Amino acid sequence: MRPIPASEVSVEQFDDFSFKVFPKEHFVASITVPNIQFENILLLSTNRILSLVHGNEVHVDEVTHIQPISREVLRELLKLIIEKVSVDNSSLMHVQVQDEITFYAKNINNKNYNGKIDEGVVDTVMSICVLPWEDKNPMKVANSKPVTQESNPFVKQGKLTVFCKKALAQSALQTISQVQGLDDLWGLFEEPVLYGILTNGLEWFIVAYEAGRWRRSSVINTTRVSNAGTLIVDSEGISCLAKAIQKVLVNAVEWCQRMKSTNTCGKHDDRNNNSNYNGGNKKTDANNDENDRGADSGGDSFSRGFAKLSFTSNATNENSDGTKFGNRKAFKDVTLTVQNVELFARQNRTASHRRMLALYN
Repeated sequence: MRPIPASEVSVEQFDDFSFKVFPKEHFVASITVPNIQFENILLLSTNRILSLVHGNEVHVDEVTHIQPISREVLRELLKLIIEKVSVDNSSLMHVQVQDEITFYAKNINNKNYNGKIDEGVVDTVMSICVLPWEDKNPMKVANSKPVTQESNPFVKQGKLTVFCKKALAQSALQTISQVQGLDDLWGLFEEPVLYGILTNGLEWFIVAYEAGRWRRSSVINTTRVSNAGTLIVDSEGISCLAKAIQKVLVNAVEWCQRMKSTNTCGKHDDRNNNSNYNGGNKKTDANNDENDRGADSGGDSFSRGFAKLSFTSNATNENSDGTKFGNRKAFKDVTLTVQNVELFARQNRTASHRRMLALYN
């Protein structure tokens, strides 16, 4: 079956995912102490996007303007998280931000999809993107002469736009493609959840997959309309977003730590030894930091989960409509070596969670 480009995903596919919405306030409720560094980074990036949106001298372009800002933001935020959760930063050198990550999602409602993740946090040893990040343009070209641009929001009059629904479905496809890549490792952990981020620079969503179910946050706005009718930065939105991204990044790093402990079992495919995974495409942190920092729109250097949900370890994952995808072994079929690793992971998980939460509360 020839794969469909994920950028061409339909609204019907969005409906098939049957997203349940969790309030953004619920998502960040466990974090009570603001992360000022995160907030400052996101404040700068929001102002940068606003300057593009308000400017008349340039047509805002996703690849040229939005993506370089997102990549710099993600690199800076990941660096802060690694510094917090790791006593020895070298132990997490395999956790990197990479861009243009090729993905393939199979048998999603009897369709296959492929495409590229704009940027994401990648475990380069296990060849898994543990936090896909999808960018969209906050502006679209208006059908007029001379050619102008107009707002292209995710939410309009309190409802998701068609543009937003397709983007959320695309983000879900990116996320499930990485779950499928985890294969039998997915069943080794209690309550596993994988997140994705969707943003147009001003509106943000957190997409979550766990136990065969799809959830998304309510929209997180980092701007509001002023009395003069113009968009300005919303400090409360910035604070909420900082906490949300802190959570998903901690979750991403935890996944990398877990997979590193299981990698000695040799239960993954031959991508294990690929220390430069970027889906067969362009840039990694090592060879692209300087280029991104010098980009026109990305040059400025600038926190797991929502309320716990029940998880049942099944031999096969399913979409919300019952469509099965992926093939991973049931837990009972995993070798004794992996069972021993799981026991070790269980013994250490509680301490790990407490340590990470203590850093941000």
